[in-house]
Amino acid sequence: MITRRTSLNYQDIYLEVFDGHIDTLFNGIDEQFALGFMQHLNFHEDLYKTTAGCIQFLRENWFSHANTEVFLNFVDKIEEWKRRFPAVEIVIFNAPSNLAFFESLIKYLQTEHPNELLLSDPEKEIALIKAYLQINSKKTKPSGFEEIKQAYPDEVMLWTLFSSSFQDADLVNRDFLELWQIETFKAIKLFEYFEKDEQTNEILSRFLEIFSCDSWKTYLKASAGMAIATIDSPNYRGNNFIEVDPQLPFYDLAIEILLQIGIEPIEATIQDDYLYLRNKPIFRTGEAKFQVIYKRFFIEKIFRSLYFQLNVDILAILTPILDTDPPVGF
Repeated sequence: MITRRTSLNYQDIYLEVFDGHIDTLFNGIDEQFALGFMQHLNFHEDLYKTTAGCIQFLRENWFSHANTEVFLNFVDKIEEWKRRFPAVEIVIFNAPSNLAFFESLIKYLQTEHPNELLLSDPEKEIALIKAYLQINSKKTKPSGFEEIKQAYPDEVMLWTLFSSSFQDADLVNRDFLELWQIETFKAIKLFEYFEKDEQTNEILSRFLEIFSCDSWKTYLKASAGMAIATIDSPNYRGNNFIEVDPQLPFYDLAIEILLQIGIEPIEATIQDDYLYLRNKPIFRTGEAKFQVIYKRFFIEKIFRSLYFQLNVDILAILTPILDTDPPVGF
């Protein structure tokens, strides 16, 4: 069964088009406040998938008491669209827009802004919801539901939602535990191969030396262990924060791995494939504390950083031997 769900955009709520740059809406948003809202969006993603859940999320996790009037205006707009299209879940938040919102906000936070505004918390709440709605505007038609008003509205809605869902299917239909199992299995097999083969053993030794590891199993315990701590299970809610205990025997290794994952990409722009966020899926909030911005990208990156470093080690060993540029694709 296909759940018919669509997200409201800026024009749907404010009845006008926003022509400015999204950074103007982030002006005055501080790091602590922004990361708090990212945490809410990650933690409550099962709540705001329905119209009723979206309203509940806005009431309990977005708008403070000082913004009661603003909240009630949002409820009126959502319920108005719901009355017009009762078979559709009218919402605001969705996984693809979450990622674009996180990515845009993180890039803003990591850029200096000399003319930063001084906003109150209620003003920040309004600014962030406007920014989110503007991101929805970029992902939907500017007029929102204009096409649906035409003949056969049910069929138009059905096929619009059905066709638009493929681009982000891997982001919405995801099993983090399965992803972790696959990546861990691949890493184990790769390490075992490098360990047994004399020609690749030098590469493995070089890799372990870089991370000051006595064995690849120690590296994998640290990296895979941090990754699985973010995954939900029947008895455990995956953590969106990683805090490394200084008493752990591989404390330094764990911090080094996380710093590698959070490294600034050389060139990354806001794109539909979320290149920036895929390269930087965590945000350091303390000496040994990191906030996971998006779990899937974190799990992927924690293993891909391993493959990237091994590739660097291979090039370092082979380049002098070849005395030429390394082969394309190596």
